[in-house]
Amino acid sequence: MKQFIIFEAGGYGSPAYKSADELANQWLKEHPGITIIDFKYQANVSLAANEQTSGSDYHQSICILYDTVMSAPH
Repeated sequence: MKQFIIFEAGGYGSPAYKSADELANQWLKEHPGITIIDFKYQANVSLAANEQTSGSDYHQSICILYDTVMSAPH
């Protein structure tokens, strides 16, 4: 059965921060029987500033299309 899973980085700048690739790699280690069909990676940085304030926002995500049906050995 084909399924999708999305990993999003969260908490940028905090000690608990995990990047999207760290999250995806950990999940893949925990699910060795899947077959990856495709994946998409996205990263964005947004900056905003004026005389009073400035800020930035970081976003990473990975979407994996995978199959849970293992093929029979040949």
